[in-house]
Amino acid sequence: MKNKKRWTAVGLAVVLGVSVLTGCGSKPQGNSNIDADPNEVVMTVGGDEVTLKEAYFLAKWQQAQYQTFANSAYGEDWYNQDLFDEGVTFQESIKEQVAKEIERMYICKQHMDEYGVEITDEDREAIAAATENFLNANDDAALAAMMADEELVERVLTNYRIYNKVYNALLKDVDTSVSDDEARQKAYSYIYQSFTTTDEDGNSTEVSASQQQTYYNTFEDIAAKAKQSGDFDQTAEDAGYSVASHSFGATDDDSFSDINAIADKMAVNDVSDVILVDGGLFLIKLDSVNDEEAAQSARQEIAQQKLSDAFTEAYEALRGEETIQIDEELWAKVTFEEPLAAVNASDE
Repeated sequence: MKNKKRWTAVGLAVVLGVSVLTGCGSKPQGNSNIDADPNEVVMTVGGDEVTLKEAYFLAKWQQAQYQTFANSAYGEDWYNQDLFDEGVTFQESIKEQVAKEIERMYICKQHMDEYGVEITDEDREAIAAATENFLNANDDAALAAMMADEELVERVLTNYRIYNKVYNALLKDVDTSVSDDEARQKAYSYIYQSFTTTDEDGNSTEVSASQQQTYYNTFEDIAAKAKQSGDFDQTAEDAGYSVASHSFGATDDDSFSDINAIADKMAVNDVSDVILVDGGLFLIKLDSVNDEEAAQSARQEIAQQKLSDAFTEAYEALRGEETIQIDEELWAKVTFEEPLAAVNASDE
């Protein structure tokens, strides 16, 4: 298990190009009732002005991607929660990402000629087809809830296509090869015991010192039996614990870093002593020093990270000292209070 954020405010990825809006519809439970003129300028990127309508559409599209899952996982007020302990709500996090992607789209558009990027007849045909597909996949209420119309969807898709082409041009010479040493992953099984309990109202309480000692004694007993039997999983399960797994590489820096450091010094099939951490206990067994499945996944992640790092560096140089301004008061009017759940068009 890689302990990385995989569910964050993303989705406006340049690699998606035109396909980002095709094949999906939305079932809104309310229409757009924002108290502002949709044609007001909410953002300026250099010499380009971005209307509230466009920014609203992109924000609501993002909301639609998360609504159903977030509702079931975190409740109807999911957008007002700080899901990743970053000091901001998920709504704020999504909107921050949307604003950044708008900035990137327009900066790339402003520099498209420098990279020989143009919208071809083939592009226009694809954009027109994608626009028609999107409009047909959504009923009038869904489109109204996102302020979507033909002109807006076509403009957004065109911007995405340009963004995608400039993105590819910026990265065409990037070396994404990953060596075996870079990709190599060690893997271990583990059990964990928290020192806090949570009641049905979500209130957390730390257990007593005597209970913590009881947990420690139990883990010592599991460790001793597992070392003797050689069966870590069964011993842990017999004691009532579910075994999880984690893999890590030489350059990984995640919330398991302290545990990784201990595992890194162990031999395959070794079982650790009880590991006391802030808030709980760990017990681990090293399973492999070269987990091929985890290495394959790591290879892809590292290659993607190289692309991401290269794009960030190239984009910052492209952006230079360009002025970016956001009308914060107007942007604050965009909220996720009205539910908007995305579904496959085939499910309509």
